[in-house]
Amino acid sequence: MGKRTEHTPGPWRWFANAKSKTIYLATPDRGRLYVMGFERWGMQQAAPQFRNPERCVLQHITELGEPDHNGDFTINHPDAILIASAPALAAENQRLREALQHALPVLEDAASADPHCLGKHDPPSPDEHGWFYVHEMIGRFTKALTTKEGSPS
Repeated sequence: MGKRTEHTPGPWRWFANAKSKTIYLATPDRGRLYVMGFERWGMQQAAPQFRNPERCVLQHITELGEPDHNGDFTINHPDAILIASAPALAAENQRLREALQHALPVLEDAASADPHCLGKHDPPSPDEHGWFYVHEMIGRFTKALTTKEGSPS
């Protein structure tokens, strides 16, 4: 199997059943694609298993890489990396939400004072010129913040 670089598209949801003593992470739609499950490993432990999209099965941790000289595994599966990144992603989400809450009144004030300050543009076509549109909008947004507050935040 080639190295995966994309995580399993969401949404994801945990599924658990006390009667069958199962727990796994899967998509609630698309035929419930398994993202992560667990398998007994030794007498008292469980090992994570991650989805192999090429074979539509969950792979045991030992199939995803070789342990080092101490027996430790580095888990480089895209879904595992995304799960481990959740705290940082949540913090960044919160930071961006707070910045947006701060920026919206500034933009509304700027637009009230000068309806053309942010410009009227048709959405760009999905080609390489779309990036120029994004950079232009960032520049106009920064200018609006600078004009309102004296410096961008």
